[in-house]
Amino acid sequence: MLNFHSNNKIRSLEEAFINYTEKKSERCLSRVLHSFFKDEEISLFILYYLKSTQDAEEVKSQIAEKIYDAIPKTDIEHFRGWIFKVIRNHCYTYLKTKQKKTNLTFVGDIYTEFMDFSDNQSPIDEEQNEKKLHEAIASLPDLQEIAIRLHYFQNLKYAQIAEEMNVPVNKVKSYIQNGKRNLSNKLKNTIKR
Repeated sequence: MLNFHSNNKIRSLEEAFINYTEKKSERCLSRVLHSFFKDEEISLFILYYLKSTQDAEEVKSQIAEKIYDAIPKTDIEHFRGWIFKVIRNHCYTYLKTKQKKTNLTFVGDIYTEFMDFSDNQSPIDEEQNEKKLHEAIASLPDLQEIAIRLHYFQNLKYAQIAEEMNVPVNKVKSYIQNGKRNLSNKLKNTIKR
C-alpha cells in the first residue's frame, strides 16, 4: 500500500543510504528499502506519473527491487537525484509497456472477431492478416480512422477525442462505432482463416 504520511521513526531515505555507504551491510541496505517505501515524496512522484494508485503500488514494488539490486553495484554521488531518475525512467517504461498492451488488446479483439486462431494458421498468414488490419484501418473514412486511432492506439477517452477533433462527443462515438462496423465488413472478406 502506498504511504502518503511521514513517519518520524523511520530514517530519511538519504540517511539510510549514507548509513549503507559507510557500513555496506545487508541490514543497512534493507533500511534503505524500508525508507524508500515510507517516503511520501516518492509515493506522490510515482502517482503523479502513473495517475493510478493501483499502478503506482505495483511500480513502487518493481522500483524497490531495482534499487535494491542496483545500489551495491552503482557508484552514486547524488542519491536523491539518482533515485528520482530511476523512478522516472521506470515509470516511462511502465507506461509504454501498458500502452503497447492496450494497442495489442484492440488488435487482438479485431483478430478474434475475424480469425480462427487454430494451429493451422502459419506465422506468414498472421503477419499478412495484421498487415491487412492496418491497411483496413488506413482505408477508413478520415474521421473514422482518426477516432479509431486516437481511441484504441493512443488510449484517449471520448471527451479527449472530441476536443482533439473539435467535434461533439456523440460524433466521436458515432465515428468509432461506424469505424468498427466498417472494419468488420472490410476484414470479413480479406482475413485468411
